[in-house]
Amino acid sequence: MKTVDLRQSHNETVSINKALVDLLPKFLKNKENEIIHVVAMIKKNDFNNIKNVGHKWKGTCPSYGFHYLGAVGEELELLADKKDCDGLNSLTKSLPYYLEHFTIEIETENFDKN
Repeated sequence: MKTVDLRQSHNETVSINKALVDLLPKFLKNKENEIIHVVAMIKKNDFNNIKNVGHKWKGTCPSYGFHYLGAVGEELELLADKKDCDGLNSLTKSLPYYLEHFTIEIETENFDKN
């Protein structure tokens, strides 16, 4: 299994269910705001709330097709448990770039007419 370096900026094609397309702008705006809040939490050593954000991302982001952000959420949880500010800062630096450089692919439904 190939692992992704979560601290690197990269492009991703995100496959989104057609039913979620209208929710996507709000979802992305929430992620932008949460990144800002996580950066502020790191400065305050607020590891419990960082862990909560990570847990939320781990659960919700993959359901929108954002598997990378789900993996980031898991890493946020782990780094918050370790109180690793350097790791948290490194991880969060690439997230604004990521949110501007992914490609959306809308899933189409195929119905078998047998």
